[in-house]
Amino acid sequence: MPSVALIKRVKLSHEEAVLKLTETLKTNGWGVLTDIDLKATLKERAGVDVERYDILDVCNPKLAVEGLKASKEAGLVLPCKMVVYDEGEETFIGLYLPTKQLPEELRNVIVLQRIAEEAEASLKTLMQRV
Repeated sequence: MPSVALIKRVKLSHEEAVLKLTETLKTNGWGVLTDIDLKATLKERAGVDVERYDILDVCNPKLAVEGLKASKEAGLVLPCKMVVYDEGEETFIGLYLPTKQLPEELRNVIVLQRIAEEAEASLKTLMQRV
């Protein structure tokens, strides 16, 4: 089974990784729409303690507009998902690959497949800069 995610260990603290990823995205045409602090949310709502874990909804407005023009259903896979999480003393950045999140029905829309491929290539490159 092919992987649906790209995971990278970084030599940064959790906070530094979130900040550097956010800045890298912003200076390259992407933005973070939401940053869900899963640790705080699970503590508040379930009384459970977990390691630091942020879920980032990231978007490239140019690609989003192009996708929505091709198909209103494109919004079902927007925005792209990235995570920053801790495992012991290590921090990781992850990307849910846009080409894998595109449902079979939408893969037939050539424009959406191209956008997913472009988004994935861009986000993979930006991850390597963190």
